[in-house]
Amino acid sequence: MAMRGIQQAMDGFARVNAGVTSPAEFFSDENVGRIVGAEPGSQV
Repeated sequence: MAMRGIQQAMDGFARVNAGVTSPAEFFSDENVGRIVGAEPGSQV
């Protein structure tokens, strides 16, 4: 799982589930690339 240990990514996903952030925004190429390239425990 790419988001494991990356708090900002997990918070972002929770915002999608809550309807605060659009899925298109969260799953944009830029955001997914930032998440996948991040080290666990880092601030994305």
